[in-house]
Amino acid sequence: MKPGIKTTEFWVALALSLVGPIVTTLVGFGVFREENAAEVQGSLSTVVDSVSVIVTNIVSIVSVKTYIDARTGLKLSSQDESR
Repeated sequence: MKPGIKTTEFWVALALSLVGPIVTTLVGFGVFREENAAEVQGSLSTVVDSVSVIVTNIVSIVSVKTYIDARTGLKLSSQDESR
């Protein structure tokens, strides 16, 4: 699969590249103090990584379930035809 908008890596890289500018903007607005910016940025990066792992696992589980359901359906339909 070519890298692009449908790949998880694209969205994770995009989110991680936006963490820094978002934190900088929030520091500018006074939401965070400048001395806490690095800690906040690290925490947000960890959150992005964690969410991407959770989403990847959910997609894997759904894909495996779909595959099993499809194979079970094929097996059941072939047994019905042989009767």
